[in-house]
Amino acid sequence: MIEFSSGLLAKEAALRAARAAVSEYLPTLPTGVVEVTDERRAESARLCEAERQAAHALGTDDYRATLEGPARIDHRAALTHTAPPG
Repeated sequence: MIEFSSGLLAKEAALRAARAAVSEYLPTLPTGVVEVTDERRAESARLCEAERQAAHALGTDDYRATLEGPARIDHRAALTHTAPPG
């Protein structure tokens, strides 16, 4: 089993939370673009940006610099399958 730092686990948790928020919010939007209010567009953009930033923070973490090739993929897969905190 691979041991991950608490900071890295927190970044993974933040990415999961951001993805969950996007997944929960987007289905509530009307199907027609005309019916989407500026407020809803802004909220959608905010949630998507939070997801992008969380993914960027995780993807650029220093731990990645210590890994090469298949090890990087193996570690990312293992991190993805860690239990959410709490």
